[in-house]
Amino acid sequence: MKELIGKTNNGESIYKYSISNGKYSLEVLTLGATIYSLNVPDKDGNNVDVVLGYKDFEDYKTSKTYYGMNVGRVANRIKGAKFTLNGVEYNVEKNEGENCLHSGSTSLAYKNWACEELVINNNPALKLSVTSFNGEGGFPANITVWCIYMLTDDGQLIINYEAICDKDTILNLTNHSYFNLSGDYTSTILDHKLMLDCDKYVEVDDKAIPTGRLIETVNTPFDFTQFHTIGERINQIPGGYDHAMCFSNYTQQLAKVGEVKCDRTHIVMDISTTLPSLQLYSGNFIAEDEINKDGSKGIKNGGICFETQFYPDSPNNVNFPSILLKKGDKYKHVTIYQFGTY
Repeated sequence: MKELIGKTNNGESIYKYSISNGKYSLEVLTLGATIYSLNVPDKDGNNVDVVLGYKDFEDYKTSKTYYGMNVGRVANRIKGAKFTLNGVEYNVEKNEGENCLHSGSTSLAYKNWACEELVINNNPALKLSVTSFNGEGGFPANITVWCIYMLTDDGQLIINYEAICDKDTILNLTNHSYFNLSGDYTSTILDHKLMLDCDKYVEVDDKAIPTGRLIETVNTPFDFTQFHTIGERINQIPGGYDHAMCFSNYTQQLAKVGEVKCDRTHIVMDISTTLPSLQLYSGNFIAEDEINKDGSKGIKNGGICFETQFYPDSPNNVNFPSILLKKGDKYKHVTIYQFGTY
């Protein structure tokens, strides 16, 4: 189903698309290819919308919280808002102090994506596409990105990304959904229990910029190899979690890397991906004036993000997995969020 919900600042139509499969349903906005709602059943069979979103869609146009939006070209931070590629230095937008976060004002999060409805293996899907042109935000190459959301009747939200470019560039895409498996946007996610197959995390400085070091998680508040509540050790981390967690057994193949569950609804979500890390972000900067879909005020730690991606500031750290996309190559990765109850 397709619904016109508004216009971009330059007059393009913004649509909300809705698909469902059995007990599961998904709503996506063309602005930012945004996951607006995701309804899954709790242990009693009640529908629970497990992602945060704005009541007023206009808020997405300027959001710095990126609720459910697809961010890129380069997700996360680039130190000094510059990088070198093939011997050429590129300067990109400074939108977080001296650094670049999520590619600034030309981020794919703020673009209006084209969308078509598909059926893949009897499952409903949405295929969104967008082009970013050479020089936008300071990044090289014309690049076209496709994102397919597919919803299965056994509770999988499958996200497939693909991209091509006409000259060498860098690319690191992710979806920035904030999950709250309770469906109660007036409560935090600090009681959610989390397990991650991560033996290291990317050390960052006080500006959240990587130092280049990978730190063992063992005996630290970043050790989620066994279940811990998110709030159990969060006070030991200045500001809360906003760190790239590195997967222990990364092989570039699709693998389960985490599990999060909520004892209030008994909803569980498994996380699988082909990527080497995820940004664990505990919603530390959600503000009261960010009004939720149900009309409630935003609250700190009101949602948690599992942004599957390459390591932040990869172009400036040669020891990190590369985000170089060469002309003629195809960027491709998959992330799956699998829902169920316990």
